[in-house]
Amino acid sequence: MAHIQVLPDGRSKVVFEVCSYNGERKRGSKVFPKNTSKANIKRFMAEKEREYFLQSNASSSHILLKEFVPIYLEISDKWHSPSTQASDRSLLYNKKHGIVTSLGECRLENIKMKTLQLYIDEMEGEGVSSKTKLNYLMLVSAMLEMAKKLEYIDFIKNPAKDVIVKKTKPKEIVPYTIQEARYILQEVNKCEDENTKLIIELALLCGLRRSEIAGIQMKDIDFDTGTINISHARVAAGDKDYEKEPKSYSGYRKIYVMDELMSLLKQQRNKKRFNDSAYLLTDNQMNPVRVWQISDKYRTFMKSLNIEYKSLHVLRHTYGSILASEGIGAKDLQYMLGHASIVTSYDVYIGSYEENRRKATEKLQKSLFVS
Repeated sequence: MAHIQVLPDGRSKVVFEVCSYNGERKRGSKVFPKNTSKANIKRFMAEKEREYFLQSNASSSHILLKEFVPIYLEISDKWHSPSTQASDRSLLYNKKHGIVTSLGECRLENIKMKTLQLYIDEMEGEGVSSKTKLNYLMLVSAMLEMAKKLEYIDFIKNPAKDVIVKKTKPKEIVPYTIQEARYILQEVNKCEDENTKLIIELALLCGLRRSEIAGIQMKDIDFDTGTINISHARVAAGDKDYEKEPKSYSGYRKIYVMDELMSLLKQQRNKKRFNDSAYLLTDNQMNPVRVWQISDKYRTFMKSLNIEYKSLHVLRHTYGSILASEGIGAKDLQYMLGHASIVTSYDVYIGSYEENRRKATEKLQKSLFVS
């Protein structure tokens, strides 16, 4: 489909085939200067061959969305991370709300704003979060943009841009009280499974997310300064785990570790001293503990306690709320939790405990009604 010719003057000429939108095949060419590297020429040839493949598969303007999906993925996979690729496929092929499941039989040119609004609204009463609905919509929008770029369809404005995603009121996360946090730490110290101990203490004493706990490697722990460097995470997508960068730039941070937890980390260092690259959480064969296993270990332990069960993420909220109740500044709290915005630190953590609000009212009363 594309081949190179060396001209008498030393320049290189690439001849390639072009498949027009109506199916007519033509030839094109491009001449490169004499000093152009072979790598750049081969890259151009590969691009033209890919374009020809995509265009030749567009036999008409009446392509179905489900027929366009493989074309979209063939291109997007080249710049998306493995975790994003898995996430895209989950959104596309989810049996209940998947894009292909719901919209696969629609012709691309027939997908209008009303079509997409109905699709999003159908999720309204089924407990789908605003964030998840937005993820579905953004993927549809990206597919339509690519379809336009490849001349499968044409539009003045992407129909997905006008779709309204209603914001659902987020469920209030109630952290554990200080007394409950002490009880959890007391009980986990009795636990024989060291991974469970690490999971609980890293979440409750360091405020780490599940993905950050899963991503810690022994080389991230500085035993001299008593800190953990958070620079990567591991997430589950489909049936695999993938390493990726932190959730945001603010996710890169250095966490100071309490003495009790540091002692536990040193025990792990002694066990893994011949395997410096090992993840902190590993099984007996030094394989990384799967992300879903972290949740399972947490769930099994917490449900054995005489306390209300709350998700692993609530331990992170408890960490942040206790720090806030102790008077830590909002900027420091933002850093320690790895929040991209200080607003999140204010809204979610500062004043989380009802006891703090009661004490504030008592202080105001004493100020205004001095006997």
